Amino acid sequence: MENPFLQDDDSSGEYKGSFADASLNYMSYNDIASKLIKDKFWLTALELHTELVEAGKEVPKLKEFSLIQ
Repeated sequence: MENPFLQDDDSSGEYKGSFADASLNYMSYNDIASKLIKDKFWLTALELHTELVEAGKEVPKLKEFSLIQ
């Protein structure tokens, strides 16, 4: 099963898999960051960046995005 955050052709926002399938998939913070930025959830992306920096888990994509904002 593909990562739902990387699917560009589905704009419904609905997860098509089951919860059992979801537990087998791995989503990185980078995948989540890409989806948030792509869908223009800029405030959420900045909040995620702040939380990850505080936890010592900085994501380069979010760092670049936060510098632009």
